[in-house]
Amino acid sequence: MVKLQVLIKAFGSYHLQATLENCTDLQAHGDDFNWMFRVQCGSCREEHPNWIGIDATESHEISGSRGEANFVWRCTMCKREHTISKFPFLSPHLWYRLKRVTDQFPTPIAHFNHQTPYCTLADFDPSFNRSKAFYTFDQSESQKFATIAILECRGCEIIKFDPKGIWHCKGVNSGTVFDEVELELSNPDGWTDYDEKASEPVGVSEFESKIERA
Repeated sequence: MVKLQVLIKAFGSYHLQATLENCTDLQAHGDDFNWMFRVQCGSCREEHPNWIGIDATESHEISGSRGEANFVWRCTMCKREHTISKFPFLSPHLWYRLKRVTDQFPTPIAHFNHQTPYCTLADFDPSFNRSKAFYTFDQSESQKFATIAILECRGCEIIKFDPKGIWHCKGVNSGTVFDEVELELSNPDGWTDYDEKASEPVGVSEFESKIERA
């Protein structure tokens, strides 16, 4: 089983689970991977009518502010504007809050010191803005979750995740790279291929996801 997790502000973490057959290091393809979510308003609970895509390389202006976000949405019911962004910074206090909801979150590292009040996301987990988080065969076998992205949600909540898009992985016994792994929530059969170097089938199936908030 593969379990994949994504973290937010409120804050939250998104978890993915699937079965990996003879493959490992399942990973979203590219910095511009379009993360597909369903969202709802945190005020009136109105749900956005469509799946929304979040590309960490794109930014949009926030009304009445100089700031930008990866996704900006004005609720049609209560007219409040909400945003979702890749996580901008982590304080030491917040790091420990997030640490409690995932066993995959890295330890405070290199660029952090007590004279620096905040660390950038890249100092902790580049999974969302760099699409570097991956899920391994060993994690699949032990049925553990892995963090795939960290997001900051202001005024809205992410309620569902669809892995729709191109991922990549490699053969667990051969290292063969498979860079056209197409996953989608509506396709329970997942993806299959054949590793000629290892003479064995490979596949990703039984996809499942969940969300935790810190």
